[in-house]
Amino acid sequence: MHPTRMRQQQAISGPSTTARESLTIWTTRSDDGYLSANPEREPTMASLSKACIAAPSNVHRLVIVEGIMGSGKSTTMRFIAKHLQDAGRASLPVHERTDPHPVRATDELEHWFEPWMDVSPEDLADRALARWTAFAGNAESEATIPVLDGQLFHGDLTHLLLMEADTALIAGYVHPALGQCYPTSRVVQHYYPGTEIMKGTVWTGDAAEVHFWNGLRVGNDWYHIDLSWQQFPARSVIQEFVVVQRQELNDSGATMQRCALLLTRVEKYLTAHIHRSISIGLMR
Repeated sequence: MHPTRMRQQQAISGPSTTARESLTIWTTRSDDGYLSANPEREPTMASLSKACIAAPSNVHRLVIVEGIMGSGKSTTMRFIAKHLQDAGRASLPVHERTDPHPVRATDELEHWFEPWMDVSPEDLADRALARWTAFAGNAESEATIPVLDGQLFHGDLTHLLLMEADTALIAGYVHPALGQCYPTSRVVQHYYPGTEIMKGTVWTGDAAEVHFWNGLRVGNDWYHIDLSWQQFPARSVIQEFVVVQRQELNDSGATMQRCALLLTRVEKYLTAHIHRSISIGLMR
């Protein structure tokens, strides 16, 4: 569950008018597997109630209010949640001080405000992605619209920047497909044990990025299976790759949790799809 492919929408009216120029509102939808701008939602606070009166759909909604400290995030978050509720839409306001917080990865650390004293950047990114994956999975099963006070940028990503995390690590955190390529390859290997996990470098035309996918060896030839390649722009190429030996995976606890959550979601989807196919077959 992350957080790219979104267009920034400036709030042009609202309760915090003195700081409104520094406040941004992200309205998102997850029906296509990514967080993307919600084209049905007007960017103005004045039009929020009108937009919410429309008949509810089965698209899962998420609202994240971002801005610098003191810009009015909390006030705006409560304002949006109230208008949603007044319009008959169940909403869940999540303040940045909510404890335990559904997506904040530092809650369980001794030094939650200074995570670099307890964990490495890699561990923090894994923890954060695991939290977002679990949060997205729970949100998909409910009609309630979460309204978050920050945590997309103003949270674990800020900590990664303060920890001077590697650029590739931060890219893997902020890009949902990139962040899920390794768990995806593990899930594929679960269903097709004969496949191996490949680790390679992809040249996008602008930068080299680490990527994971699956490979099936037949004789002397490798057949590549990549379910997350769509994250890269057109004309991207694989520069090099190696086979990750199974005894050398050494997954962290947070990574194992991400893999388990993804596997659960895939199994849930497959079960529902099989039941639907059986039902359609019986109706015929």
